[in-house]
Amino acid sequence: MDQPSDVNNQRPKIPIGIPSFDNRLKGGIRPGTSILAIGPTGAGYHEFLRSAAVMHGNWQAESGLFEITYDEVPEAVRQPSEVRYITVNDSENTLRRHIHDLADDEFAYPALEHINVLSLAEEMANLGPIKPGTGGGFEYRPRSDQSTEYYEQVFRRFDDLIEAKPGEMIFIDSLTDFVPLIWKFFEPGDLYFIAQTLCYMVAKSDSILIAAGDTNLINQQRQGLLERSFEGVLDFGWFGEGLQQRRTLTVSKFPEFWRETDTKGRVNFDLEIDRDRFGISEIEKIPPK
Repeated sequence: MDQPSDVNNQRPKIPIGIPSFDNRLKGGIRPGTSILAIGPTGAGYHEFLRSAAVMHGNWQAESGLFEITYDEVPEAVRQPSEVRYITVNDSENTLRRHIHDLADDEFAYPALEHINVLSLAEEMANLGPIKPGTGGGFEYRPRSDQSTEYYEQVFRRFDDLIEAKPGEMIFIDSLTDFVPLIWKFFEPGDLYFIAQTLCYMVAKSDSILIAAGDTNLINQQRQGLLERSFEGVLDFGWFGEGLQQRRTLTVSKFPEFWRETDTKGRVNFDLEIDRDRFGISEIEKIPPK
């Protein structure tokens, strides 16, 4: 499915990995684009990232899932050079369990074989005064013994992302998991500079970045700073009350989406998370009240 960088004077695109969303984008998004999927825990942004990663992993594996699901795609759509999934708090084994919970084994196994997983869970677990002990249990490290070196180790590992390869697909789950680290040694606004640097490097390398964020971990001002760095912002939340509640996705900032769909302003969609259809199976407009 690899295509030249410019086909019939069409700008090349890389699919997000969510068919019902990519169809509205006429195949996907331009290389160099960064998207923030943000919302409270449980609202669906985790499933959005993992579903997209499963789709791209199967495309890399040539399992046939992409061709079957997408049917015909625009001529300019091309495959990313690599798929990477960076998880801050989850170990690689935990992420693998999440993927298997989300997709049938026949699609989970090929995907995981072709997704380069980078986990910072071990480094994060060693940051606090209570950390895993060498012989089991816990070890306590007095706060006076904690230095910036422990925290710098996490960002040294995170440097793997900064050296982005041209045309790759990068998932980060999630940027707000750095909040405890930032509270300890940095200013709260530094989360913005982390995001700004990532988005700059992705744009420079013509890659795609889809990063998650948890609104439960930051206030509205910090959320606004975080969203400022990204070209596209997808807000995940809830609609309705009680048993009638359903997950929703709001396109609140995404010029490319508005241009391709000829839609102006914010757009709300229902989300249906369905294991048989690899996570988010359908996105529909919420009818007006």
